[in-house]
Amino acid sequence: MEIETSKSAHEREETKDVLIDLHKGYPITQIDCSPNMKYVATLSEFDRSVILWSIIYPDKQGDPNLRYENTIPVKNIDVGSETSTTFTVSDDGCVAVKLRGLNPRNFEIYNNKAAKPSPLDFPYLHNNISHLSFIDDGNLVMVSSEDHKVYILYQKKKYDNIKWILQSMLELKNFNTSDKIYITSKGKLIIFKNVTHEITIWNLKSPIEEQIYLKSPTEVQILLDWNLNFEGIGLSDDEEMLGVTASSSKLTYLYIFSTRNGMNLSSRTYKKSGEHLVMIDGIHFIASNFGERVLITSHVHYILERVKMDLNVHRFHDEKRTFNYRLMDPYTLTEPVNAGKLFRCLEAKINPPYMIKSDNIIYAIDEQLFIKNLIKENCIYYLSNDLKDSDDWKDIWNNYSTNNSKKDLNDDDWKKIWINYLRHNLNDNNKISTPPDKKEIIDFIIEVCSEKKVIQGKMEYEDKKNLTTKWTLYCKDVTFTLEALPDIPEIPRKIKREQKANMYVRGCKVLKNGNLVMISNECVILWTFIPLKGISVQYIWSIYDSDKEDALNKYWRLKFDDSLAERFLPQSDFKEIIKAAKQDKDITNLYNLLLEDYIEKNFFLTYYGEVLMKEFLDLNKDWLVEKLCKSCIKKCSYNDECDDLLSNFQLLSIIAQFYSELVQKNPAIIYEFLSKMAFVVPSTEIDDVCYNTLSSSPHLHHYVRDIQNGKWTTIEKPVTSPLLFQIIHIEGESEISQIKEELQKLTGSFSEFAKEIKTKLDK
Repeated sequence: MEIETSKSAHEREETKDVLIDLHKGYPITQIDCSPNMKYVATLSEFDRSVILWSIIYPDKQGDPNLRYENTIPVKNIDVGSETSTTFTVSDDGCVAVKLRGLNPRNFEIYNNKAAKPSPLDFPYLHNNISHLSFIDDGNLVMVSSEDHKVYILYQKKKYDNIKWILQSMLELKNFNTSDKIYITSKGKLIIFKNVTHEITIWNLKSPIEEQIYLKSPTEVQILLDWNLNFEGIGLSDDEEMLGVTASSSKLTYLYIFSTRNGMNLSSRTYKKSGEHLVMIDGIHFIASNFGERVLITSHVHYILERVKMDLNVHRFHDEKRTFNYRLMDPYTLTEPVNAGKLFRCLEAKINPPYMIKSDNIIYAIDEQLFIKNLIKENCIYYLSNDLKDSDDWKDIWNNYSTNNSKKDLNDDDWKKIWINYLRHNLNDNNKISTPPDKKEIIDFIIEVCSEKKVIQGKMEYEDKKNLTTKWTLYCKDVTFTLEALPDIPEIPRKIKREQKANMYVRGCKVLKNGNLVMISNECVILWTFIPLKGISVQYIWSIYDSDKEDALNKYWRLKFDDSLAERFLPQSDFKEIIKAAKQDKDITNLYNLLLEDYIEKNFFLTYYGEVLMKEFLDLNKDWLVEKLCKSCIKKCSYNDECDDLLSNFQLLSIIAQFYSELVQKNPAIIYEFLSKMAFVVPSTEIDDVCYNTLSSSPHLHHYVRDIQNGKWTTIEKPVTSPLLFQIIHIEGESEISQIKEELQKLTGSFSEFAKEIKTKLDK
């Protein structure tokens, strides 16, 4: 890759020197990138310097290039830090670095192309800064673990001079120096509390009056079981999804949580490879606009010491490791696909340090720095080598090859190539979660509704350019049957789905992500097909009855413009679906099929569980309320295949927030729920009965022995929570008295929900 130089760089040295003498020829050991991918900074631990690079985008679709800007010598930089925030770079080219020792402070801020520190208006110079990071509004966030403080600085410009001024100071309550801290690009503070094994997320951009002492409600609280060792995190570019990796002595765990409510979208357990633990080194969300995937980097851990997950930092023993790369659907984490081919577009074998951000990989080979767009580079390679001779891809290939430029391909073209690349080149047959073009769906709905035709007989739908599935529809009066034939040698059979829908089908269309949109006289249905799992319905929207195209257009555009529609399609019309559902086990009922999936699958419970509970209660659907409650409790129960007990616990908030209404309308359901609750801590290693020495409630450990000795009869294996719940069945008054005594000790730190349970026990 050719590296450009700025004018200031030419004044100091020749272009060839920039290429061969960066960091005085020493290898790059750390990389950082600005929040919006405008600048990159590199560090070499050998010559103690930071080099600033600007990222140049020739055009909207073109390849990004790196241009050398400046070298900042920092002889006393804190290169031995245990965090990845040794230094940070902003979108306007400012660099902040941590220093060794207080002289008088342990950090400096350098402005773009300036080798001297900027002036500061900061009254807490002698406080030891442990973490620092620029965020996307240009402010600098710094954390002092020792002093339990968060500082936010902003820059004041006057002519060419910049001065950094303290904007606000926040106090961290209940914070421990052993806690892990992350500062995100969008201004969120993520803290893993080592004692309680709780992840909290704070929005540092919220009004100042809500931030003081960080006492306002957190955006998110995420719970990990006490027997797990927290390893690290990864965030999606929009910070809507949080990947977390943790491990026990036997297993490694991967979780994907929603940052909207802290609920667990999906999880995966990695068993030992022989006698050795599998360690996860990186969690990267890629292709969010084309076909979202999570890229997992891992290796087999052969040594006893813990190794910090930090791919943007070079450790010399990294070269001895063999890294594995797997792609998965982040909403299911099933059927991992070998992703080694993703890195074939790079100049050499990939090794730390490297960063993946906004689909771009920034990586170093010795003293040289490179940048590539992983998605587009692989799409072009695939188009050039596998697709160009196909008639179905001739137009796209001609658009690209005419000028040999990516700028002639639009987002729609990239999406088509990427999905086909996943399906045929990587053999990735998992669901494509990224929503298709909403305009495409709206236009099709309006077109079909205007014609008001009815389909009878057999119809086939496929898109040979993008998809691996051929849909076949059989209509007979008001019933229909769907068939999906996957174009995969391992799955040669057709999969049928017969629906008792009592509706006329008007039209169908295959979308770019492989889903089928079906329009009937009553509703719009979105079907999806996953090989080995079958056909399922994802969304149902009621038909808007109007003969005016403008009214139809306005209605559907408003509907598709909800808060979740950027990542997903708008939520189904639950009220009409619930009214049409029948209390039977007939899985051919279209509405029952959708509700069954929404109640059983974590993804739907995470985003729509609260909405469903409210609608079930409003419509007095007791049987659906009971199903939803049982599903939430079951997902929080102990699993024989793993020691994790807490990752799904937030699902119980779906029940807890409707507690009062459930007591009034469905007392039998809530009493059954309460009868399975007690304030008990299970062992952290179920088999070995060894306890976490950092547990905040060691006085409750004896209850585990009581259970194992048979004093209490368990109906399920242990489950724990921040409220110290365990699903048990209580026999006798003595056990209730014991729980009441413990409640009196702990009530001060429990939520209102805990007090409600105490009231029930008193009765």
